[in-house]
Amino acid sequence: MARLSLLLFLLDTSRVASLSAGAAAASTRGPLLSAPTPPPPRARMDHAPRAIRTVARETSHAIVVGKSRFLATAARVATAEEANERARRLADPRARHNCFAWRLAGGATRTNGDGEPGGTAGPPILAAIEAAGLHDVLVLVARYRLGEGGKLGTGGLVRAYGGAARACLEQAEAVVVEARVAAVARFFAADTGAVFGLIEPFSPDVTVLPTEPPETLAKFDVDPADFPRLAEDICSATSGRVKCFLLEDDEPEM
Repeated sequence: MARLSLLLFLLDTSRVASLSAGAAAASTRGPLLSAPTPPPPRARMDHAPRAIRTVARETSHAIVVGKSRFLATAARVATAEEANERARRLADPRARHNCFAWRLAGGATRTNGDGEPGGTAGPPILAAIEAAGLHDVLVLVARYRLGEGGKLGTGGLVRAYGGAARACLEQAEAVVVEARVAAVARFFAADTGAVFGLIEPFSPDVTVLPTEPPETLAKFDVDPADFPRLAEDICSATSGRVKCFLLEDDEPEM
């Protein structure tokens, strides 16, 4: 029993010494859980809108391949809605096929083969737009049959649609313009009508972003030259309740 008591005494003495040494070391290193150093404030950068190449005006050009005539029309567009509507208006009901592609400054693209074999019409048109280095451009190629027979086959269709689009874009005058910029408006339900009514003439495409109710965030694209006036009009029409911000690479401060 005496030996057991002595052993327990020695163990307790050793643990106390160990704890004392640890406390001394901690006091030389500083507190174990010091408050984190706050990061430096992130600088807000004003990014100038990048310039893009697009077509100056609507241009058409036709080529004949085999027993088909391919009429290509290139037009400048600014939004997906405008591009699709323009394609609808350019489509000729007398043509066998009305195939198109468009490419926007933000990177969005779309192709439509209008019943031609997959990959033989829309993608070659888009490839011609990309090869020309153009944005905010729609190219529609209408195919008219000049007689029976003379099928072009898959490769022939790719070359015909792509060639018609390429020739049309070579004829078109290219201009360098500032790309449209993305902006967002933050508002409550009572101001929905005023906000959308003022934005629509400048940007037909408005996207409602997910957020916590009762607030609403509306994202839209606008010409950089029009943004200051649009933001001022929205602020004035809502008695200062609604603010608009440009969306930059960093999250906007709202």
